[in-house]
Amino acid sequence: MTARRTTTNQAYWTSIKDHFREASAAQSRRVIFDKHADLFDRSAKGALSTIAASIRPGAIAPPAGITEQLVANLLPVERFGSKLYLAETEHTDN
Repeated sequence: MTARRTTTNQAYWTSIKDHFREASAAQSRRVIFDKHADLFDRSAKGALSTIAASIRPGAIAPPAGITEQLVANLLPVERFGSKLYLAETEHTDN
């Protein structure tokens, strides 16, 4: 799985199979990226190659019949307001 942060133009990745192998991660059904260890850059090549090499063809189970509601913020911006407000904050995305 990959995710991209548009503000910094950085991408992160993780192996879904490895991530959800732990019971706590499977229960939460969330992926939390480590911004240093999961950075999708040239240093990820070795880990990605290892995962790709370990994949073996075989029977694939059909997906579970689970329905979910997807909520996305992909609404088009049709116009902007007449004012734009900016504010400083001491909080960061560390």
